[in-house]
Amino acid sequence: MKKIVSLLLALTMVIGMMSFASADNVTNLVTISLGSKPVGYDDVIKAANEYTAEKYGLTLEVRFLDWDPSRVYPIIMNTGDGVDLVFYSGWPGSQNWARKGGFVELDDLLDNYPELKAAIPSEAWEQVKIDGHIYCVPAPETSWTANTGIIYRKDLCTKYNLPVPDSTENLIAYLEGVKANNPDMYPLASHMNSYALRFDTLVWPTASDSANGYGLEAIGSVDNLTKYYGSEAHLAELKLMREFVEKGYVSPDLMGDTVDASTKFDNGLCAILLDSHTDSYGGRVQALETAKETDPSKADWEIGFVPFNVAQGYVRIPSYYDNNATGIAYKNSEHIDEALTYLQAVMTDAKLHHILRYGVEGVHYELDENGYYKNLSADFTACGLSLWNWRADALNLEGSNDPASAAKEEVFEIYRTCKTMATTFTFNKETVEDECANFIAVYDEYLKPLQYGLVEDVEAGLNEFMKQAKIAGLEDIWDEYIKQYNAWLAQQ
Repeated sequence: MKKIVSLLLALTMVIGMMSFASADNVTNLVTISLGSKPVGYDDVIKAANEYTAEKYGLTLEVRFLDWDPSRVYPIIMNTGDGVDLVFYSGWPGSQNWARKGGFVELDDLLDNYPELKAAIPSEAWEQVKIDGHIYCVPAPETSWTANTGIIYRKDLCTKYNLPVPDSTENLIAYLEGVKANNPDMYPLASHMNSYALRFDTLVWPTASDSANGYGLEAIGSVDNLTKYYGSEAHLAELKLMREFVEKGYVSPDLMGDTVDASTKFDNGLCAILLDSHTDSYGGRVQALETAKETDPSKADWEIGFVPFNVAQGYVRIPSYYDNNATGIAYKNSEHIDEALTYLQAVMTDAKLHHILRYGVEGVHYELDENGYYKNLSADFTACGLSLWNWRADALNLEGSNDPASAAKEEVFEIYRTCKTMATTFTFNKETVEDECANFIAVYDEYLKPLQYGLVEDVEAGLNEFMKQAKIAGLEDIWDEYIKQYNAWLAQQ
């Protein structure tokens, strides 16, 4: 009997040691996500990690950054900071960090991950190349997220007999009507940036390392780059923003306001969100439908979307290229294989994909009678982790009956009638790097107050901005940008 007990104890110890060793062999990867941490995040990532630890020997830690990664990326890329997987896109300047060696070159490595390679269209792999090399894994999803516009309270058009804000004139009339009926409201609550009110120009390209761009925009055609900063159109836009502040359409404390514009919109404290995009519109439609189930004050709410650019007949190409992609941080190159294994799983393993995208089934979502996604919780909506770069058309659960998908599909129908804008050009700022850094400082000091409508003498303010911008080297930036763009255009 003692021998049997001793044997059982020994066996128990071996099993315990095996379990410990198994846990010890699990590699934890770190990725970054833009925005704030969702309320239901902890439950979602716990479920994902339990699954991936057992099946792949991997877990994931998501670090949430703010919406200004341009100030954070240099730290991550230069020090590693424990990050493995990095959100990769044009607007925070990922391509330039790739040129500097910030991301692992994936060309030869992808052959070891055939499922990942096959899950993404060949044209996507081609279009994310920088100087002939691949530094990121693009998301195989058709979303047109790069197309921005206005999200507005559609129900107020009916309630107050107001026009749809689909032009500058109609926007003014809409704001005037909302303000007249809601004197205490600032109907336009957005963190202003350049191009915020661009109904009639293509507004492309923006600089790849600055969300606000260097003031170049396409007029009438993607072949025609125009210097926008300092122009009559720029002056008119800034004067309009000043007028909005004076009339109470925009808060005079916008620069110092710590309350997110989206939060204000959700709480009925404003009527318009500027510079929003198609996907955010779809998500907000879904969130509103969920909120109506518990908040009777929103029963009559409707929201609409007015996309920019389409007035000129153009739309950006579907954004499964470098708009939403994932790079592997060079400083943590010891986890290359693990990182690619995880990305392959995200793009091909439906169970993992659904957890990260939709949450825990039965808690955050359920499937309707047609097998389509239906949200159950405002704590975690579709893509609640903001991991847009891991979405895949082949694995999504949204159907046309889903409010978010239906809303986006209406906009997509408009986009399908338009010409596509080229978005694969990336600006190499190496020869004007100092000038770019100097200009961004000038932008923050002199142009932002103008864009927020805080400068009384707008014309004098714009003249001072242009003076300082030229000292910083803006004209050299323009010359280099246009030269590179025209050379790229000639090869298309």
